[in-house]
Amino acid sequence: EYQLTLEKIEKFRNFINNFHLQQNFFNQAVPDSSSPSFFQVAIIEKQDDEFFVLPINDSTYLIKGRYIINYKKLEILVEQRQIPQDILKKISTLFRKLDIINKRTTTLYRILSFIKEKQHNFLLSGDSQDMVPLTQREIAKSIGADPSTISRVIAGKSIITPWGSEKALKDFFMKKKEKIKANILDIIKNEEE
Repeated sequence: EYQLTLEKIEKFRNFINNFHLQQNFFNQAVPDSSSPSFFQVAIIEKQDDEFFVLPINDSTYLIKGRYIINYKKLEILVEQRQIPQDILKKISTLFRKLDIINKRTTTLYRILSFIKEKQHNFLLSGDSQDMVPLTQREIAKSIGADPSTISRVIAGKSIITPWGSEKALKDFFMKKKEKIKANILDIIKNEEE
């Protein structure tokens, strides 16, 4: 159907390998907290009385959607022996990477949607007092993922809030104990003033 030459397949493979998606999904180093540098993944925007998760721009991976892989076509090509074994191995590796990208993109979008709903009052006001306790384990259970997956997906990523400031995704998660501690510190600070 596509009749790609081996040279074109190799160019495509090199393009995918060098594309920024590899950096976004496979480089999971957590940035140094003294010099935060986050990858902005979306903006949460308020329209009327609703919040929407929107892509930052046309090049962000949230707007690109999912990669559709035609495994049936590949199977037919393999059965007809139209793909050399060494190329098939590379294609299989590429397809596994694309599957991982699809899963992470879907998980990220589900996390953003969950945050949008759970932290609705905070997104309305911008006041940290309106944040509700939320753990990675809670969101993992809700969307059917492992907590370690949540941690990897949000590492080094941020969103733009409805009031225009950048907020790291990890900052939307707070345990009840942390919330109580923050409230006590606010009370003390207000008493001192």
